[in-house]
Amino acid sequence: MKRFVFRLDTVLKVRMAKLEAVERDFAAARQRVLAKEREINALERERAGIRERIRGVNLDETTRLAVNSLRAYLQRLWITQENAQQDLGGLGEELHVRRIELVEARRQVRAIELLRQHKLDEWRHLADREQQKVLDDLRPAPGSAEILRMDDERKASAS
Repeated sequence: MKRFVFRLDTVLKVRMAKLEAVERDFAAARQRVLAKEREINALERERAGIRERIRGVNLDETTRLAVNSLRAYLQRLWITQENAQQDLGGLGEELHVRRIELVEARRQVRAIELLRQHKLDEWRHLADREQQKVLDDLRPAPGSAEILRMDDERKASAS
């Protein structure tokens, strides 16, 4: 019997390599999204701290300049946070595109793997049929029918 050969093994290897590359790209995009989310959270915590400092200051002539500079800093933080939110939106879109690519690459690999499994099952079935045909074509040895009959009689008398 010929050994099993799947002619699309090369295609499967290429698709698997592409899948690995897409998985790496997706993971990198996900890490960028997580980093941007951490940055936004840090900016929000810093803004909350500055707001608390402003609330805690007693306004008089000596502290007015410090409060105004804190308010200006708070405004810059807010602008930075808004820009980061916009960047996060773009990164979210990129992540969505990478997720679609990942799903498509997995689907392509799975389709070829299923085809390979189907061909392997078909090859095994043909090999089993060929082996059974060889066994069916074997002639019984002389006297083997007599041995089988005697064995059947022993089983019948034992019961």
